[in-house]
Amino acid sequence: MNFALKAKRIKNVYYFVLAAAIAQQLYIPADYKYFHLALLFLTLITADMYKFDYRDYANEYRILFLIGCSTLVVVADGLSPVDFRILYYILMSTAMYFVIRLIHDTVKVFSMGGEGKKFINDRNVKLFKNNGLFMRAYGKALIAIIVLAFIYMIYDLIILV
Repeated sequence: MNFALKAKRIKNVYYFVLAAAIAQQLYIPADYKYFHLALLFLTLITADMYKFDYRDYANEYRILFLIGCSTLVVVADGLSPVDFRILYYILMSTAMYFVIRLIHDTVKVFSMGGEGKKFINDRNVKLFKNNGLFMRAYGKALIAIIVLAFIYMIYDLIILV
């Protein structure tokens, strides 16, 4: 399949999931169920660094599916007296895993030095300045933040029980 067509299709999926997540946040806000929107933006920004023919579309679709399901769970939680927090956290944990994989792969590309430039979109090649040190540090910091969010979710579940 043509890479431009794949990119156009996934862009439409991104738009749909983003619109649904923003609408959910506007019309059915929840106290603790907002991290899926942050993961969506993080995925979008990270995936956009790559050239179309080097993107991991399967991983992106997994993340988008999980974030879309998370949005639906938040809506169901807001409209129902049932607490869907555990289901939301399961979906978020799985999405976090795939986002960490995406970020980790990006850190590896920026660790390759000049060889990694062939994977990165031309408008982002400047990020290889200083051998990609900024992007490697940025990626590791993002992974640490996601791990801390996961630890917080575990803590919240312990308090819940």
